Amino acid sequence: MADFIPATSLNQLRPGEITSVEVGGRFLAFYLVDGDAYCTDDSCTHEGSSLSAAGYVVGGEVVCGWHGAQFSVKTGEVTAPPATDPVRTYPVQIRDGIVHVALD
Repeated sequence: MADFIPATSLNQLRPGEITSVEVGGRFLAFYLVDGDAYCTDDSCTHEGSSLSAAGYVVGGEVVCGWHGAQFSVKTGEVTAPPATDPVRTYPVQIRDGIVHVALD
């Protein structure tokens, strides 16, 4: 069973925005889509740029601001090139208004 650790307050997440948080030495990107929280690595698999620094959210997808690669925030799958590898996703749970994430 995965260990969930606190990452950020749910009220810090905004629809259409990317919230970057360092958790356990990893830079993660958090999203709020249709009232649900999601988490991915904060690094585009195309050339490693930060998704939160220049990226943006359209519906349920994050778009890398550098070269336009797109990923599903729910599954991490690539939805538009130039990326070919998915971005890693992490399970989240909300407890008492705090977003918890499982890193392993």
